[in-house]
Amino acid sequence: MTINTADDIAYISFANPAWTAALTARGALIYNSTAANKSIAVIDFGADKTSSTVFTVQMPAKTSSTAVLRIV
Repeated sequence: MTINTADDIAYISFANPAWTAALTARGALIYNSTAANKSIAVIDFGADKTSSTVFTVQMPAKTSSTAVLRIV
């Protein structure tokens, strides 16, 4: 996780998480493991996503207008 700023907006960028496993997921939860696992964001994929080898969540571009978490 990296905190950046641009155009008076703070935003947090995340690496693309990946799991080597066959799995199906409908969404993801971003949480803070250093603060009692409090949730930060919930991502709904809009439909079940399945992988038989490596399951990767492609995070949005790391910019002030597209990052998952932005503070204006």
